[in-house]
Parts: sequence; C-alpha cells; structure tokens
Amino acid sequence: MAFLLLYIGEGVQFDVDGIKRGLSASSHVRCQPPDYGCAFNCEYLTDSDVAPIRVKDDAETIVVEGMGEAAFCAAVEIQALCRQPVHVIDESYSFDLTLTDFSSPIELEHAIRERGG
Repeated sequence: MAFLLLYIGEGVQFDVDGIKRGLSASSHVRCQPPDYGCAFNCEYLTDSDVAPIRVKDDAETIVVEGMGEAAFCAAVEIQALCRQPVHVIDESYSFDLTLTDFSSPIELEHAIRERGG
C-alpha cells in the first residue's frame, strides 16, 4: 500500500504528546489500540476515505497510509499541530515537500500528483 512519510529533520523528534492530544481532539480521528513499534496509532476519516496514522516509537517519523483524501487531510492537520515545518515523502522518494507550503489538502494533492506521487 502507498504511504506518506512525515518527518521534521534528521534526528528531530515530533512532540508525540502534542500530536496525540491534537489528533485525539479531531472529529475526523478515531484512536486505535497501540501497535508494535508505534507511540500512537489512529485513523483519519473522511466521508469517502480512511487513512491509518502511525507515530513511530522513535518519534522521528509519522506514517500516513494511503494516497487519498484522508491521507492528504491528515498530513495537513499534523502540520497544523507542529511548530516546525514538516516534510512529506512517499515510499519511492518521488517527492520531498514541506507541508507549510500548502494551505489545503487539495493543494498538497496537486503538488504530489505533479511530481508523480
């Protein structure tokens, strides 16, 4: 399955507690039981799509599964929860974008599609 990988920078950790609080408060997020290798596990839901989100134990990466509406919405929402710019890449490294450059999930989707993602 295709996925988005979010990171801040080499060796830089996400604020896991802040991400948990922010995502848990979202009406689009359904929390899941802990998963092996994950500090936090949830799903982002839209009317037509679902994207599992896994904050890895090392807190350096967040995996958002899928390349649909829910994944793009989740990525933009995660950026809104972070103080630092968050980068997003796909599993084949066909792009490396900074989420602060996008004001909406649709803008992010267009940029990813333009780069072959």
